[in-house]
Amino acid sequence: MINRERTLAGIALALIGNSRSLTAPERVVASQAVKVAGPEVDAARMGIMVGGDPLGADFSIVRSPVTRRQMGATYTPSAIVDAMIAWTAEEGETPARVVDPGAGSGRYLTAAALHFPKAALVAVEIDPLAALLLRANAAVLGFADRLQMHVEDYRAISLPKVNGPTLFIGNPPYVRHHEISEEWKRWFASTAAAHGFKASKLAGLHIHFF
Repeated sequence: MINRERTLAGIALALIGNSRSLTAPERVVASQAVKVAGPEVDAARMGIMVGGDPLGADFSIVRSPVTRRQMGATYTPSAIVDAMIAWTAEEGETPARVVDPGAGSGRYLTAAALHFPKAALVAVEIDPLAALLLRANAAVLGFADRLQMHVEDYRAISLPKVNGPTLFIGNPPYVRHHEISEEWKRWFASTAAAHGFKASKLAGLHIHFF
């Protein structure tokens, strides 16, 4: 990890406090984190409390656009997040669970946590550093006890049934089919067929998302 990534991990860990629930990939990142001075941690906490995502913004800088593009990681502006959450809230059916299959630092789940205070929150994020940042946001804003984290590919997880509707929300990962493995292309075709749909293996990753 480069120095700023180690620093980001250190800030996140300081904000999380209790790290016993970290997944194995997150623990690897945590083991490389550097101890961060109090003022930097306090500044991040304040930025989160006033509605910002300072850790996610910093992550978008230290991880180059080229690197993030390979994983389909796009950090959505808050105005778009707020508009989408407001639209779902106006639909009139309160979700029992909110799932973001590409959660990043948790911009959608943070907004959902505020709008749906009783909903369970499920984050799926393949990048363990981003997952730590999401946990930090959840710890500061008080929804960590409702958060379930999966640090893996969203196509590999299985969600249990819940009583009530599930809201899937997020920014689909845009990766062209050339960069998708044959294994996942086969998964996409067979999964779509099982639901009664025809699916092309030339589809981009955002179609896998849907």
